[in-house]
Amino acid sequence: MKALLINYYTDQLQLSETELPETTNDEVLVRVYAASVNHIDYLKAEGVLQQFYPLNFPWIPGRDFAGVVVGIGKAVTLFKVGDAVYGDNVLGGAYAEFVTVNQNALAVKPETVSFEEAASIPVSAETAYQALFEHAKITESQTVLIAGAAGSVGGFAIQLAKLHGAKVIAFADEKYNNYLTSLGADSVVNTLADGTINGVDVAIDLIGGEIQHQLYKMLKKDGVLIATNLPPQEDVAKSYGVRAFMMHQKPTREGLTHIARLIDEGKLTTAIATVYPLEKGVEAWERLKENYNHSLSAPSGKTNGKIVLSISEL
Repeated sequence: MKALLINYYTDQLQLSETELPETTNDEVLVRVYAASVNHIDYLKAEGVLQQFYPLNFPWIPGRDFAGVVVGIGKAVTLFKVGDAVYGDNVLGGAYAEFVTVNQNALAVKPETVSFEEAASIPVSAETAYQALFEHAKITESQTVLIAGAAGSVGGFAIQLAKLHGAKVIAFADEKYNNYLTSLGADSVVNTLADGTINGVDVAIDLIGGEIQHQLYKMLKKDGVLIATNLPPQEDVAKSYGVRAFMMHQKPTREGLTHIARLIDEGKLTTAIATVYPLEKGVEAWERLKENYNHSLSAPSGKTNGKIVLSISEL
């Protein structure tokens, strides 16, 4: 099969022929039609995270994907050959024509979206869902501030919080005001430094850095901050009388199934920034790096939506 892979820690992907992955008893073999590009893919490849995520080479990046089941292990009971699915393989492997994934990290693909759109959903949507409902445990009528709202996770977080009856304040660059309002944000702010925001119940920090310190000041006493990039400092959180947690998204079949239902009911939408063919995966990474590095010094990156690799035509 064709795959984008690396043989050592580097950001230089190679398009190579490699063997099909072997399927164990509880795994599903999927013909990949599209895969999403996440910044953790190249951070792992460059070795930045090797202390936490050591790689076995050759390594194929890529977590979330969409495709069709072409094989199943002996213990698989949830899927059959021919099923259109989408999923999240935390070990990687989706930048390829085929990927194996545990059946519990897979769900039936939403029927109303394309494979490219479906591939853009799993990691971002489940991150938003788990941050809001499993970690922050938001309730109806609470005020939720989302920092970095123009990205894919932020977009899902706005929609999910509004579906739950929360009031949403979205923080992002001014050029995204109309987009964020269209997703349902009650208000959009382009700065956190003017001191006008306070009494927030929950802050979802998708940026980190100095932004995180500003968010503490906006939370009400005993408010909750959920971070996805930079681990909160417990002593700083305590000094403001708030609670702060770092979250790590985990793929679940139940979560993916719930998200798919919301997509098909028209209650949740996804956004794609750009689609690249598999052989231009390096260009996709460069686009993502530019966007991610920009986000470290600005409210959000240069594009909203996910970068996706189209693989089905290879």
